[in-house]
Amino acid sequence: MKLLARAVYQLHRLHQKLRRAVGPHPRLLWPLSRCIALGSQQLSKRLLLACEVAMELMLSLTYAHQVQWLQRHRPSHQLLTEVHEQSQKVHTLARMHLLSSSSRCTAFPVGPEL
Repeated sequence: MKLLARAVYQLHRLHQKLRRAVGPHPRLLWPLSRCIALGSQQLSKRLLLACEVAMELMLSLTYAHQVQWLQRHRPSHQLLTEVHEQSQKVHTLARMHLLSSSSRCTAFPVGPEL
């Protein structure tokens, strides 16, 4: 996914440079624009899937019946602490990706209240 993101970024930079050089002739840049659109589409799908998986993991680590059972039974304090640590890591990761993707895409506005 990192490689795809880097490739799309480099194609965007190349497109901007060529656009300045070529001027108002969009037909000449159409193949490059199409490649950028396809790459961005694939990147968006993968990013949304990764965020969905992270959110499902966070919910399962927070609201699962097993976790609620652990919270009621105090002898399992060590296991409960590990579950909370993993939940915080996933929450941080999901928040970071959602906020970074919302700065590029305005279709799903994400505020600081997430």
